[in-house]
Amino acid sequence: MDEPLLRKCDALMKILAKKNQAVHFLRPVDWKKMGLHDYPKLIKHPMDLGTVSERLSKNAYARLEDFANETRLVWVRFQRPRPSAQS
Repeated sequence: MDEPLLRKCDALMKILAKKNQAVHFLRPVDWKKMGLHDYPKLIKHPMDLGTVSERLSKNAYARLEDFANETRLVWVRFQRPRPSAQS
């Protein structure tokens, strides 16, 4: 990505990170500690905002689409259907 686009993406990540709800998305899910043993089976490509920001700072994204795709992966873990409370 060119420098102006990189700066815009970085600004977006900073805006997202400042949101109150972002606390849940800033670091990788510690699925072992949380006892979510099926997490790796359900979430094939885990991603978090911290990892995206780190990769962005290292200029790891060649294209805007690469950055956008990884950023979208952050939300995948919350789009999964949750088990029903009824048995």
